[in-house]
Formats: sequence, C-alpha cells, structure tokens
Amino acid sequence: MPTGRHAPQSQLAISCACGRGAALAFVASVTLKIEIASDGETATLRLCGQIDQDHLHAIETELRRYRPRLVFDLAEATLVDRAVVQFLAARAGEGVELVNCPRYIREWITKERDL
Repeated sequence: MPTGRHAPQSQLAISCACGRGAALAFVASVTLKIEIASDGETATLRLCGQIDQDHLHAIETELRRYRPRLVFDLAEATLVDRAVVQFLAARAGEGVELVNCPRYIREWITKERDL
C-alpha cells in the first residue's frame, strides 16, 4: 500500500493502488469508466469510453473532491457529445489541464470557444 495522501476509498472502487498515491476506478455508467490517480498534490482523472451529458454529474463530483490541481486524461475517451465538450472547455478555462486529448475533441473545444 502506498504512503502519503491518497484517493478516498469508495464502495464503487474496483481498481487498486499503484505507484505513488492511489488509483481508484469506478463505473459511472455502462459506457464511462473514471480512473483516479493522486500523488497528494495533483489528481488525474482518466476518462475512458463514451462520455455523454448523463456522466457530467459523476465527473463534477470527482472534480470537486480533487480540486485545486486536477488533470483530465482523455487518452481513452472514444466518443463525446456537445455538452461534454462544453464542460471540458469550461473546466480548461478554470485551469483543469486536458492531457492526451484526441484531436477531434481538442478541435471541437476550440470551435465551441469561438461561438
């Protein structure tokens, strides 16, 4: 078990700790998996699968839990809807870092900001 601060346990936890900090994963719905890794300073939420408007509440819950330093890793995000793109654009504007963001999502975020 790692030492230092780590992500709180959840009844929905299905993953285990790794590296420094802890990683938790839980299923927000059938199409989205959120993996959380924290080193005590920065939390990375890895969003995997299809993300739609129905998932935003679960993502916002984790966002509030892990502020102020937060990263969204979108390497395994396969499909998003407009509400998610608007959400990501707003969070990026608040300082949440988007890493491994698929090109189509990054371009869509840029277009949404220009509207």
